[in-house]
Amino acid sequence: MRHSSTQQLHAYWLRKRGGSPAPLRSAIEPAAIVPLLGDLFILDAAAPGTAPFRLAGTRFCANLGRELTGSDFLSLWPSADRDALTSALGAIVSNGATAVLEVLGRTGRGNPLTAEMLLLPVSQDGRRIDRVLGLLAPLERPYWLGLHPIPQLEIAGLRWLPREEAPPARPTVLATPPPAASPAPLGRPAASEPPLAAGRRHQHLVVLDGGRD
Repeated sequence: MRHSSTQQLHAYWLRKRGGSPAPLRSAIEPAAIVPLLGDLFILDAAAPGTAPFRLAGTRFCANLGRELTGSDFLSLWPSADRDALTSALGAIVSNGATAVLEVLGRTGRGNPLTAEMLLLPVSQDGRRIDRVLGLLAPLERPYWLGLHPIPQLEIAGLRWLPREEAPPARPTVLATPPPAASPAPLGRPAASEPPLAAGRRHQHLVVLDGGRD
């Protein structure tokens, strides 16, 4: 992983997962990952072939120029990428796999953006994996990002992360946002999705095997 935000989310997910294939959805505490919330999203991956957003961070929505909660994650990508993404989501749900995508985007004015996307399995009820926790981390943040929307994303590469044991529990240390900036909360949850417990202590692709067992 190239971006510090994807590294931090992956480390946090590992600690919350413990010895299970995936952590519980309720175990993801926003207070522990405040600097990441604006770029974070949660997908409902219970049904194959579709992955609606249950939650979408405000910066993520602003970068794409629209509210994403309730819309299909697959609709963000060209048809040539959707089969690979559907397969990737299936592997995450079936096998507890974790994936890193190199993502390309371009505004209507032609401004390019390269970003890293992390996709991690999560369980709503502890019996099966039916959610995907994700984060889109732009490798640069140009002045126009969030002002000129990126209507569609493309996949330049997909890599599977090796299966790792969770490290011993320890406090999460994340970069602190500038004092003058208020943390960007997650977007409005879908009606059937319980909100994160705010207020408590706050994808043609080249697939490179990353050594996952």
